[in-house]
Amino acid sequence: MQEEFPVMKRIAPWFLVLVLLGLPGFGEAADDPARPSAERLPGVALAEGITQLTGVAISPLLGVSGVGAWKYFSTGKGERPDLPWFCHPVAWGIGFSILALVMLKDVLGAAMPAVLKKPLDVVELFEDKM
Repeated sequence: MQEEFPVMKRIAPWFLVLVLLGLPGFGEAADDPARPSAERLPGVALAEGITQLTGVAISPLLGVSGVGAWKYFSTGKGERPDLPWFCHPVAWGIGFSILALVMLKDVLGAAMPAVLKKPLDVVELFEDKM
């Protein structure tokens, strides 16, 4: 009897190696969300922790803005210029303003005319991406 799929028998081991190298745990280590990263802002971890504890989704923008405002007000006036960018009033003020617009849209949703609701939908889209 003639062998079926001879090419497949030669390719299958290499295909298996490639698949295994692409899985987390093989090749390079997968990113662990519990491990803090130098690129993550401190408010993002706070928002994720609150979300895990309460089951209610908290915006990372709210976490970053809250931590920035907290650090700004808890730091002495002479040390405030040395704070990271997210601790300055312009950064967390803009964050809280965006969140206030999104909350306004959600609270007044059905009563708001479409002319006002559509721009606020765009603001919410960008807030979700932050």
